[in-house]
Amino acid sequence: MKIRFLKTDTRMDEMTCYLEDGSLVSYPLPRQGILPHDLIYLLVETLLGWEDGFFGSLARKEDMIYQIGQKGGVVSEQNIHTLQIEALVESFKAELWMGGHESPYFAESLVMACNARGVPTPMIAKSELEKMRLKFAETGILWDRLSASEYIDFEYSPYVSIPD
Repeated sequence: MKIRFLKTDTRMDEMTCYLEDGSLVSYPLPRQGILPHDLIYLLVETLLGWEDGFFGSLARKEDMIYQIGQKGGVVSEQNIHTLQIEALVESFKAELWMGGHESPYFAESLVMACNARGVPTPMIAKSELEKMRLKFAETGILWDRLSASEYIDFEYSPYVSIPD
């Protein structure tokens, strides 16, 4: 699946996912002054290798309302990583809004975000968190340099199915 993040001349950028079957899905991305939320999410999901998150589910055309945990507030085996990644994104966005520097409150923020979603806090090595921060910085430079109508493309290849 190709994922395109398009910078526009409005307050809403755009993400378009080109699925393997030729269909596409587009979402508006509210401009935040930092990397778009869904771009941060893609980087986290990809770097962790959690192919059962939002983008893996999208590529497999799974029920996204269920996946993001909004179907009756249900947390299940199928959406734990999706919700954990969302909590990670929330915590990383707080750092990015503070200039991209590691926050001494990151771990506490992550625990609170996971608790709010009813999922366990993921155990991620400090070195992995640093890789993510570095990737955000690199991608942020590319994103900031884009003019209206320019984009960044990513390739995403999830497993066809997730083992039980």
